[in-house]
Amino acid sequence: MVELTNDISDTANGIGVDEVPPELQDLKWVEIASMVALLSNPHFEVIIDNFNKGIRDFRFIPCKVCERLYRQSELDEVPLTDFLRTLLPADFSSDIVMICADCKKVAVPPQGKVPTMPPMTAANGMGVDEVPPELQDLNWVETVLVQLAKPFQTMIKLKPYGHRQLNLVRASREEQPTLQEHHNALEHWITSCVYNGDVYVFDSLLSIHRDIDSQLCHVYHHFTSESQLVVNTVNCQQQDDYELCRVMAIAFAMESVMNGFYPAILAWFDQPQMRKWLATCLEAKKFHLCPNTGTTK
Repeated sequence: MVELTNDISDTANGIGVDEVPPELQDLKWVEIASMVALLSNPHFEVIIDNFNKGIRDFRFIPCKVCERLYRQSELDEVPLTDFLRTLLPADFSSDIVMICADCKKVAVPPQGKVPTMPPMTAANGMGVDEVPPELQDLNWVETVLVQLAKPFQTMIKLKPYGHRQLNLVRASREEQPTLQEHHNALEHWITSCVYNGDVYVFDSLLSIHRDIDSQLCHVYHHFTSESQLVVNTVNCQQQDDYELCRVMAIAFAMESVMNGFYPAILAWFDQPQMRKWLATCLEAKKFHLCPNTGTTK
């Protein structure tokens, strides 16, 4: 017969106190009834389901060649070849390479064609800059949040033509919240944005110039319908000082980015304090909201 005991110091159990690691001699019991109740709560289940749906389209897996992030369905598994080995880090040890379609097309071409280095491969040194410390070693939640910040436009440098270097600005075609500032030949600044697929303009002088018309058409041409671009002019606060337009354009932009579109429409700034506000932001190298009196028109 074996006698059971709860005394961990009982040598009959073959366990001596000295054999128990010090960190295990002080136990803390935690009641998990609240956790069980939470997991069985229908409302909590809906929240988790919505969260899972929300992150389903985000990209988590890097292409081993270019290191850009992709969805699982956007990557192919290919055998490691001698050529692929030249594109990968020296410590890469797998026989299978996860590769995106762009890299696969040139690095793993159909039989009979010579493989070449993909333009965006990490080994090609095409990175714009070093990754700042705050964007290194991110966890998957931080990676998702970073992907929510999508670039509004891209700058493409064209080949020299007629001894001149040309730049082409191409607006993003995705219907997503965007914001931009414009400057015309009359030294006036305004702010434009897209909200729910519609183009809006914040103009503190309500004096749209043809230069601005041209800029809006170039930037938002993908929002045209039947060859016409509809631009909604916001009845926003008007400037008292003729030279305050740039500061107000920045203030409208910050209000829209930090508080949202509707608060920006209703914003009523404390104009005598606006230059001081901008100077404070520039000195701190960080923007915060402009003083808002809360008194609308």
